[in-house]
Amino acid sequence: MDLESERLIRGAVFEYLERMSVTYGTELPWSVLYDEFLFEETTLRLLHRGQGIWKPKQLTAALSILTTVDSPYADAFDHDGLLEYQYATGSGAEWQNRSLRAAFDSALPLVHLQGVGDSRFVATWPVFVVQDDPAAGLVKVAVDDPQRIDRAISDELAETARRAYYTVLTRRRLHQARFRHRVMKAYRSRCAVCRLDEAVLLEAGHIVPDSHELGQPDVSNGLALCVLHHASFDRNLLGFRPDGVVQISPRLRERSDGLVLEHGLQAFHGSKLTVPDATADRPDVERLAMRFDEFVSQND
Repeated sequence: MDLESERLIRGAVFEYLERMSVTYGTELPWSVLYDEFLFEETTLRLLHRGQGIWKPKQLTAALSILTTVDSPYADAFDHDGLLEYQYATGSGAEWQNRSLRAAFDSALPLVHLQGVGDSRFVATWPVFVVQDDPAAGLVKVAVDDPQRIDRAISDELAETARRAYYTVLTRRRLHQARFRHRVMKAYRSRCAVCRLDEAVLLEAGHIVPDSHELGQPDVSNGLALCVLHHASFDRNLLGFRPDGVVQISPRLRERSDGLVLEHGLQAFHGSKLTVPDATADRPDVERLAMRFDEFVSQND
């Protein structure tokens, strides 16, 4: 296969991932990545069981690299913002590593798949192998999303600044995906306020923001909230007392603006949060108290 055809196929893969991300959000299920999809007369899948480096037989170079949930993506960045990805070992390692080097030699884009648990993955594309280090048994991978970067920062910035920017952006996105996955699992994918169980309308909210020293991405610092209650919580229109009792801003309780306000917010004033079964996953009382103080001060 010539390079132009290989690039066209990879472009189709990226378009497929875009479509699946619209349907499933940031966490893609195993089935979406493992099931075959058809591009013209080529049938492809994005990964294979037991192989961290995957090259479909139709291609000349690796199409995807996988990092398991036990090997956090963010921890593998070097000081230049490059992902250090280890060579494969064991059965089939030779051809997997050879396919990774082929992607490097031909500057072909790949997909990076980061496991977040329960056979779900965060996909990042395109990424490029930019260094091969046989002595260390690894390659170094740069994340490259030119359109997204160009929208966010000026072309006048140096390449190192651009890479540093996107490294931070990628780390944040993957941390958020892992945090969301753990919170949703603990809350059984139900809003802690209204118990809505429609996954696409649920988000993982931080009790204390991650910018705070106590804002670690622990489940006990998280709440599963529907989009309405999450937005209200972030804007201190909805708060939670340390004992888990829901409080609605006085100014919202005094208004009568229709069914959404009445049934979506006012009706939950004085109700109790629905919390996880596991004690360790329940909202941390100290953090709830800190956040509730902010709610009170904003609504005096």
